[in-house]
Amino acid sequence: MAKIILLEKPSISGTAQCPLSVYALAGWQLTRAALWPFDKLSPATIRRCQDFISDHLSTSQNTKDNFIIYCQRVLLYSRIATVSPSLTLDAPVLWLNPSHKNGYSATGEIARLIEACRISMPAYLEGVTALSEGYCQYLLQKSTGTLSRLYTRLLRLKQYGLLHLLGQIILQNSITK
Repeated sequence: MAKIILLEKPSISGTAQCPLSVYALAGWQLTRAALWPFDKLSPATIRRCQDFISDHLSTSQNTKDNFIIYCQRVLLYSRIATVSPSLTLDAPVLWLNPSHKNGYSATGEIARLIEACRISMPAYLEGVTALSEGYCQYLLQKSTGTLSRLYTRLLRLKQYGLLHLLGQIILQNSITK
């Protein structure tokens, strides 16, 4: 029987948490790699983007779950942006601004639609969930074993674009240490 995967209920067990600043930096690295991989941004703009991400992640007590949901929503938007040539992507500092209704704030409805699709097709966009949860697990336990399990899972799911994105994120993560 297939496993139902819901966007709003991350499945990483345990209570380990990273500091909010670690999640905000990691969220920015994923967001930039997924949506603006070639844009040259000033350090001040990057700091503002990370502050906005911190705002999104601190909406409830469980920052880890919020981080996973944040990653899923960014990855879903990235998929939509890839297949919809008419979609214009705002600048990162605008897209991440909580008061901007056409940016990250608008991805909640997309997430609800995907969740509804997963009722009849449980593995629908499973790679998005796998990368989001695996990236969070990597932040909690930075080991080659964690990356290897995530790599194997994405490979098994034939999520080659997400594998490429994972490589970009991990490379960026190792550069900014």
